[in-house]
Amino acid sequence: MTLAQDIKQFQDENLKRVPQEVLEQVFRSIKELDDSDHPKGLKVGDTAPDFTLKMQ
Repeated sequence: MTLAQDIKQFQDENLKRVPQEVLEQVFRSIKELDDSDHPKGLKVGDTAPDFTLKMQ
């Protein structure tokens, strides 16, 4: 079974346990982020900018 199939199976089994109003809010929030100017992150093949991790 592929990862995508595992995720689909998990969703099919578990999303029906989540109240509908919660799912609607989650998907509404995802759509708002997708529609916004919020940075989307790197895509496959993009180069990450240089950065330094600081020791704490």
